[in-house]
Amino acid sequence: MKNKSFSESFRHAFDGIKQVIKEERNMKIHITMTVLVVLCAVLFNLTACEKAIVISLCFITMAFELLNSAIES
Repeated sequence: MKNKSFSESFRHAFDGIKQVIKEERNMKIHITMTVLVVLCAVLFNLTACEKAIVISLCFITMAFELLNSAIES
């Protein structure tokens, strides 16, 4: 079924992300680790470029976890 509007597409996407966070144990672990890694990046005074790399890698990991969850279901 095709979405009727652009905002409806985003609503469905965010609903899917909320569902994965609620149901998948590994996603909860990834989010917890991401928070800890970002806090460490701030505490250890990484440069802006290094922080961007760390945050990008965290989000790439979560994106692949979302993809994995979609394939499994």
